[in-house]
Parts: sequence; structure tokens; C-alpha cells
Amino acid sequence: MILVATAGRPLGAVLKEQLRANPANTALLPQANAAIDAHTAGRLVAADQLDPSLAGLFPDAVQGFLISAFALDPADLISEIKLPALRAQSGEEDGLDTGLNRSVMPTSRPLLAP
Repeated sequence: MILVATAGRPLGAVLKEQLRANPANTALLPQANAAIDAHTAGRLVAADQLDPSLAGLFPDAVQGFLISAFALDPADLISEIKLPALRAQSGEEDGLDTGLNRSVMPTSRPLLAP
């Protein structure tokens, strides 16, 4: 199995971390976190009620996808796979591979691209 730039943690957690890392987002965090939590729980959010700065993250057209994606824990899913695996990613992709390590997927080998 070959995994390319695969998330190793729930995407909602990755998105929260990325938003929190930028001090310019401080005022948006409560609303963004609430929207992420709603999607993780399987609920839609009223995109027109969100701050316009968040509109690109939670548009109505992709909320079904976000609900599906946020419900998954990649580390749990991949731990069920018993095949050899190669994990390919850029060394600069923060948060994408965290969790997909030898303890979760002992048969995998990392391949880091510059």
C-alpha cells in the first residue's frame, strides 16, 4: 500500500491546530472550533451565519465531505491494515503524517521528499 501525504490524525484536530498556530485567527477560533466540532459530530453548520473569513473553510457545498472526513481517525483505520506500506510526504507538510508511525503501522516505511 502506498500512502501519499496521508493524515495521521483526525482532520478536525489538524485544522484546529493549524488555525490556532496563526495569531491572526484568535478572534475566529471559537466560531471555527464550534464548526469543526459540529462537523465531527455529524451536524451541518449555517455557513451564512459564520464570519466571512471562515466561508472558504466551511461552504455549504463541502459540508457533507467535511462531516465524513472529520468522523475518521486515520491512525485507527490504518492500524487495521496488515500489508506493507510506504508513506510518502513532503518534509514540510505539518500535521499530515503525525500519528502514522511504527507504533501505529509497524510494517510501514517513511519516504520524505524535500
